[in-house]
Amino acid sequence: MNPKLLLRIASGLLVFHLLGHINGHMNWKKLADPAKGDVVSKMTNQKFLFMGSERSMGDYFEGYG
Repeated sequence: MNPKLLLRIASGLLVFHLLGHINGHMNWKKLADPAKGDVVSKMTNQKFLFMGSERSMGDYFEGYG
């Protein structure tokens, strides 16, 4: 295999990975399973003071994504 073909395959896999992460980031709060929805609500509803502003673990999870 020549390097040009390997780079094209790698870039295609990277785009596929990117689209999956975008889809997961946009829909992480929309869950059909009530157990998972309970975890998400606990992550987003419990606020705490951090460096002068109130944040939740959901805020950091969303910012990390």
